[in-house]
Amino acid sequence: MSIKALNWAFEQELPCATKFVLVALADSTNTDLECWPSQRTIAKRCGLTRQKVNVAIKDLADYQLISVEHRQAEGGGQVSNFYRLNLRFTAVNEDDTVVIRESGECHSGLPPESSSVSPGVNEDDSLIIEPTNEPPIEPTNEPIGKKARKTSLPDDCPTRDDSAKAIAYWTKHGRPDIDAQEQAQLFRDHHVINAKTSADWSASWRTWYVRARAYTEKRKGQAENKIVRIQRENLGPG
Repeated sequence: MSIKALNWAFEQELPCATKFVLVALADSTNTDLECWPSQRTIAKRCGLTRQKVNVAIKDLADYQLISVEHRQAEGGGQVSNFYRLNLRFTAVNEDDTVVIRESGECHSGLPPESSSVSPGVNEDDSLIIEPTNEPPIEPTNEPIGKKARKTSLPDDCPTRDDSAKAIAYWTKHGRPDIDAQEQAQLFRDHHVINAKTSADWSASWRTWYVRARAYTEKRKGQAENKIVRIQRENLGPG
């Protein structure tokens, strides 16, 4: 167990289940901030179902607080995933939105970048976490240790450069069909209507466009299921 990693995990401003899983991983790490507990072990220690554990792991990897490597035994069977904590980043809750910032903390056993994940299906019907090499979160210009002042949404946010990064991200991950202009308007409407403030609007936009990919895929699947259901109803029995 790494006391340094455990203290870092407790400091992250995350939803309860996600933070609990991060603490459990931190409690299992070696001096290189690495661990490989089974899904069953994590679920038992946290008092969560495997499904909730895997959702939490996916979120932690999306936030780049951990990197995950899926492993296989020599005979081809499944073994536990390999986790590495990334102390370079810190999760901050801003108006119920998790924003990731560069913390300035780096461990010699960590890679320069961590990767995000997408779920598959394990042999026991639980989710597999596989690396998808998400882009690293870029550091802010705020001095380490100084808390930035929160502001309302600027008129030019997201900027043209921010939108270009979002389009590049969606294209890289097979979703060039996502409408950047529509997402930018949804982003603006959400934060203006709810009077949201942020100390780093570029980071808030990154969180938005990363999650937009998963959300649009879910919405597309729901629409396809609805079409199939309507077609079956129109065909009738037989």
